[in-house]
Amino acid sequence: MGKIIEASDMVIPLFTEHSTPMWIVDKDSLNILEVNSAAIESYGYERGEFLAKTIGDLQPEAKLISKPGGYAPSTKDFERIGIINHRDRWGHTFPVELFSCPMEYEGQKAQLIKATPLEAGRDNIHVIDKTEQELNYHLTNSPLAYVIWDDKFQLQKFSPKITQ
Repeated sequence: MGKIIEASDMVIPLFTEHSTPMWIVDKDSLNILEVNSAAIESYGYERGEFLAKTIGDLQPEAKLISKPGGYAPSTKDFERIGIINHRDRWGHTFPVELFSCPMEYEGQKAQLIKATPLEAGRDNIHVIDKTEQELNYHLTNSPLAYVIWDDKFQLQKFSPKITQ
């Protein structure tokens, strides 16, 4: 986990004018406390509308498409949350890669959230899903035995042939 940063006169302009959508969220309530211009432009909400929302309002369902520890490493003090679908003002959903960094904002414990839009994300996610389905089919129907482990080396699944 990265160090806690503090909002300052130097940090705030970097946040507000950054080209990647970002917002500051209260750590406990998940209320959006501040938002940058890139998020306003990408999501279509006016600043006041954004500040009346929680992080949950942007996510049609809180299901990660890609979990931490995937292909993209954490960057500097940001920790990778994963890929999740977000919803804009017009109801369109699109995949974003989320990163989080703990901070203090106006005396409150908060999180700086960076949402990198995945322009071709839908196509990539479709290809990944299709490849995973094909791999699962081949593993299940293979004459060879197989064992699938999770990232903590816990047994997730094995073929019936392994017990024969």
